[in-house]
Amino acid sequence: MNASSQIRITDVTEDTLWYVACCAQVDTDAEMQQAAGLREDWMRMMLTRGGLNAKVALAGDEPVGFLFLMPVERTAWYVEGRELFTIQCMNIEHAYRGQGIGERLVAAAEERARAHARGMAVIAYDPSDWYMPASFFRDQGYQEVERRGTSVLMFKPFDERVSAPSFIAREYRPPRLIPGRVIVEAFWSPQCLITALEILHVRQVCAEFGEGVILRELNAGMPGMRERFGIPRALFLNGVEKGWGFELPAAGPFDGAERTWSHAAPKAWLREQIAAALSASQSPAVDD
Repeated sequence: MNASSQIRITDVTEDTLWYVACCAQVDTDAEMQQAAGLREDWMRMMLTRGGLNAKVALAGDEPVGFLFLMPVERTAWYVEGRELFTIQCMNIEHAYRGQGIGERLVAAAEERARAHARGMAVIAYDPSDWYMPASFFRDQGYQEVERRGTSVLMFKPFDERVSAPSFIAREYRPPRLIPGRVIVEAFWSPQCLITALEILHVRQVCAEFGEGVILRELNAGMPGMRERFGIPRALFLNGVEKGWGFELPAAGPFDGAERTWSHAAPKAWLREQIAAALSASQSPAVDD
């Protein structure tokens, strides 16, 4: 009997919900637990009335991987379509990869989706050596539809009558600036643990600057936000995009094998960014 055959794929339960909510980082620090709490609250709501379904891979009684999916209309990601489900996130514990568990999780997700939809969409990544790689989904029969940077929109139809999904165009207008102040616009969603952690960092650092900073949170998971902006995760300071915030190097912590995270580094980076924007906002060149 091979190792994969000893793995059970089940629906998420009360016993495994926290494992999914914290992206398998069960033993973690207080800030990560707070971010995971935001995600757990969101998952509870979506499991009961949002069409969310989560699959968990168990080795004995221990979870070793998960996947969750939901109707495309409820995702915070910048993809649109009709009669589709989307795979939102999938992770396999490092020690269990290469054993066919990912394939079994996807098969279980597709079985669930076929009862409610005519196709499955997923945003995968290329290049990616561990998280949602496009090459993995290609091997599962998904076809590339569109690319945006390293993001690859992939699609598997269950019915020939269904139309392929598409990326939603980004729509962003810079705010009217206020001399001597910085407007921080943070796009995030409790759908993703990392963006939930980022918003906690952003809230804390912005509070340190007092009235010098105006924080505008834009939850991409709220109704209408996906269609209005097409931006699931981003940080803007006075209308200038700062990407997805501080990014750890690919070979550093939180690379899929090392389950650690530096809170100090992204906060220090954000302080520097806000201080620079504050200094620029006090220039006479800024219109009132």
